[in-house]
Amino acid sequence: MRLLNAHTLKLELFHDPAAQNIQYATLSHTWGEDEVSFGDMEDPAAAEKKLGFAKIRSACETTIAYGLSYVWVDTCCIDKSSSAELSEAINSMYRWYKNSVFCFVYLSDLPPNQAADQSALDKCRWFTRGWTLQELIAPKDVVFFDQDWKRIGTKSELKEVIANITRVNHQILDGSRPLSSVAIAKRMSWASRRETTRVEDMAYSLLGIFDINMPMIYGEGPRAFMRLQGEILHATTDLSIFAWQAVGLEAHRGVFATSPAEFRDCGSIERNQDQFRFRDEISLTNRGIKIHTLIAHSDRGIFILDLHCSDMQSQASPERLGIELARELDTFYRASSGSLYRGSMKAAHGPRTIYLAPSDNALEPLSESRKLKIDLTMDAALRRLFIVKDIRAVPELFWDQRRECFSLPGFSNFLGFLRFHIAPGGTALLLVFNLVRGDDLRVGFLEERHFPSGYRNIINPFTNIEDYPPLGDPFSLFHACPKESTGRSSATHSSRNFRLRAELGMSDITHLAIKVRIEMLPADRSWYDRPWICGIKR
Repeated sequence: MRLLNAHTLKLELFHDPAAQNIQYATLSHTWGEDEVSFGDMEDPAAAEKKLGFAKIRSACETTIAYGLSYVWVDTCCIDKSSSAELSEAINSMYRWYKNSVFCFVYLSDLPPNQAADQSALDKCRWFTRGWTLQELIAPKDVVFFDQDWKRIGTKSELKEVIANITRVNHQILDGSRPLSSVAIAKRMSWASRRETTRVEDMAYSLLGIFDINMPMIYGEGPRAFMRLQGEILHATTDLSIFAWQAVGLEAHRGVFATSPAEFRDCGSIERNQDQFRFRDEISLTNRGIKIHTLIAHSDRGIFILDLHCSDMQSQASPERLGIELARELDTFYRASSGSLYRGSMKAAHGPRTIYLAPSDNALEPLSESRKLKIDLTMDAALRRLFIVKDIRAVPELFWDQRRECFSLPGFSNFLGFLRFHIAPGGTALLLVFNLVRGDDLRVGFLEERHFPSGYRNIINPFTNIEDYPPLGDPFSLFHACPKESTGRSSATHSSRNFRLRAELGMSDITHLAIKVRIEMLPADRSWYDRPWICGIKR
């Protein structure tokens, strides 16, 4: 770490100022034109001709006035021509500010003799910059100066005004609450209205706020913020990191935000007490974010992931938060990126391991996979008497309930079925299909009474469908599958009260479709005019 000697205006190198008991101040400011760089300090005469030198000289004079001999200034104490030194400095910067005795905040756009109130400070550019967030939070003693270097107050004295401008908790400003106890989403919200000159710095300026380190890769653009979220997940089980809301009308997204701006409404989020019982591993893999947790399921085919945090905006009735997920194969993604799920969440099953798509890029190969659409409809006359319920698909891993289709990523052969009940009456049926050689689709119907029995190790889909593994059971599926191709015209099955017809075809040039129609038996339509059917009076 290089420090500027406030007496000689020369840079001195210290390997560990804290261990060497070197006390120093830091300067926090907004960059302007003609700043003094590390290279400029090698020629003091040339450095003095730069506009930014007056700021450095005043910082040195203030440092001496506060009884110190060294000051750290980011413009001239880092050799930015060295990528290794720049990376080390950015990863160490929060600690350097935290270890400083004083941090002097120079508000270059605050006119002299201004009252230190919100109306005056709110106009200062310093409160809008990304890097200055850590420079506000990390040091214990922060002193603010106007453009004439007149003291206007300390962080402690101006705590109320600063909290209103920045939305940073009072307890964080005065050091009475550990930064690590604040929800990830809430910390992100503090940066949501801030800006940086380079898009990567929006991520790099937050390393200290989340107590993590990562290499600098200028040129990576928005991917830097994706990497930041990944590094945060390596160090925490705080699921509020997924509590962002997209700006605009975006629907399906990966579970990572694209920038801190998407956390703008997370300022009142706090982790729930049961957060401390969530200790399972979260890891980033080549298949996505792997997490073992409980998920709830809605009637719309949407899954709900409990984020173990609540919106405390209304202290009387805090809202428990979750995100809605849809699934493509074994990967889940945000189904509604512009809103959060609010309310109670009760999982239908125990904890399960799932994979979350971190970004939109992870969704592209999934969304492009071939689909088998199944359209289940019933005649209007039958809808007055019967309903279709308890729809279950096997293999479950490839079924998208919301879109009512199977995904067939590169498969030439595929076995599967859709089980459903027609009620009342409890009639259970299977729509069974077999895709052979990529385009030969065989389909048929099977009732429970016709399911083969007497075989060992066959899972009965009518009574033990929960026993099917996510990929299905090939032995059971083989015995359920129609043995002969019905071509691409239709397959029919007649039951006691109705007939089922499956029309095969293509939903477009790539995707397959099976249209299943439940219709009246044409032989005796007068049956439907009877006053009592299956115990229900019309």
